[in-house]
Amino acid sequence: MKCIQLIILLILSVCTQNGIYAQSSISWNQVLGETQSAFYDSVSNGDGLYIINTHETKLLSAQLNDTASISQVRVKLGSQSGGSNIFVQTFSFSGQQVNELVWFERTGISCRFGLGQFVNLVEAHLTIDALSSSGAVLGTYSGMLY
Repeated sequence: MKCIQLIILLILSVCTQNGIYAQSSISWNQVLGETQSAFYDSVSNGDGLYIINTHETKLLSAQLNDTASISQVRVKLGSQSGGSNIFVQTFSFSGQQVNELVWFERTGISCRFGLGQFVNLVEAHLTIDALSSSGAVLGTYSGMLY
């Protein structure tokens, strides 16, 4: 039995040294979602009733414990954990502006994201992945955006 355990440890050691298997060393700290601006409008449903819509522009800020080897950052919002049916965008880690409301900027370990405008979004599952140049996930944050 000890021989098998030693062989497994040796295999894991070799794989880790060669980048085949590695634990995530990047972690996201102090993740905060906020509403930058909001406005309301109403739409008739055809039956004489009006539906009030809430339009919100969302911002996200976070800090990393380490920035080594990060090439890109992927942000996903979904109606279920790990989902991306509401929003998905991959940003260059050096900073990127997709449009006026969707952007990423970084200063040292501090990151800020413009996630765009959402209508009637009460809550969403949030996933942020730090990616290497090969697309490997170096660290992940999962939580809720309200």
